[in-house]
Amino acid sequence: MRKAQSAGGGASSEAAQQLSALLGRYEHHCLQTNSSPSAELKLDILHHIDTQQPLRKITLSVPELEPSDTLLPSLQPLLMAIRDERYTHVQEFHIWSLSFKQTDVVELCFLMERRGTTVYPFRLLELLDCRLSEWSMKRLGKALATSYLTTLCLDYTLVGQEGLKGLLSGGLGSGQICSLSLCYCGLGSWSGTLLASLLTNGPVRELYINGNDLQCEGAIELLRPVAENSQKLAEIQNSTTSIKDETEAISQRNNITSSRRKKAKKKATQLT
Repeated sequence: MRKAQSAGGGASSEAAQQLSALLGRYEHHCLQTNSSPSAELKLDILHHIDTQQPLRKITLSVPELEPSDTLLPSLQPLLMAIRDERYTHVQEFHIWSLSFKQTDVVELCFLMERRGTTVYPFRLLELLDCRLSEWSMKRLGKALATSYLTTLCLDYTLVGQEGLKGLLSGGLGSGQICSLSLCYCGLGSWSGTLLASLLTNGPVRELYINGNDLQCEGAIELLRPVAENSQKLAEIQNSTTSIKDETEAISQRNNITSSRRKKAKKKATQLT
């Protein structure tokens, strides 16, 4: 019993040590990049150090109503710290109200993509009210195709037509994303066909598009292919069920015939 407790205490102590190293590295990179550490994130890390629990959810946001000359938090120092310390416990990444630089996008994609010897198993990525270029959307889509992400939320982030095309051409539909939220992302009637292709040709099963202006035309373009695809799947399922039933019926008839033959053969043997 004492050995078990000691082992548990060792694991907890290791979690606290890893987080202390992560926090120190994060503050170091903030100093090097002339940015400010996130106060909320620091408090969250310190709390997990006190409780000796791994940090599985990271939230990084830009504070409101700050003076114009105040240093703001940046994403790159945090991503560099995670990579330097090989901190692989994080599963959820929430980023709010941040203007992404190209270096931010590159660092984020490198962490998400399954490459190298260290794997960062992010499952959820939320970019809420962020600013991403068309290039960033395409690069992000490419990373999603080879990541462990199952949930992507881009609510209140202006995606636009070229941004959505970039996500799709990058490989969004070929990854593991099963839940996608694009609420208030500036999607118009043109997005119906693009979103339909995502639903019919990819793994996405949950799509949230509240607050966009698809209008009747976009809604029809979205729903028609989905309905047609559902009908085809139903027909295939019915056909498969029919074939299965017919196979079972043939098998039953063969069993009955075989049984009758055995009885007839047995009776003929008894008569002789």
